[in-house]
Amino acid sequence: EAFKPTLILVSAGFDAADGDEGSMQDGVVGIDLHAEDYLWVGNQLQGVQANLACPIVAVLEGGYGSWDADSEEYDRSQLANNCLQFLQGLRVQD
Repeated sequence: EAFKPTLILVSAGFDAADGDEGSMQDGVVGIDLHAEDYLWVGNQLQGVQANLACPIVAVLEGGYGSWDADSEEYDRSQLANNCLQFLQGLRVQD
């Protein structure tokens, strides 16, 4: 708060999600965040933004989905839900 930013810029890395291809490297499990974690992060940022009265810009920088070997393509439904939860968390509550 002492810095008094005029903008909050968020590099939103959704590849930390449980099951996301980006969360696992060389067989090592990653952070494994869940939809409620992204909601919590959004809520925290919204609270900071409300105190500072400056806009938030969030940029999707990572998140791939989970590989579906049967269809040989990425299933991005969990990625979409995590993004939605993050945005829901950013909403100002009435």
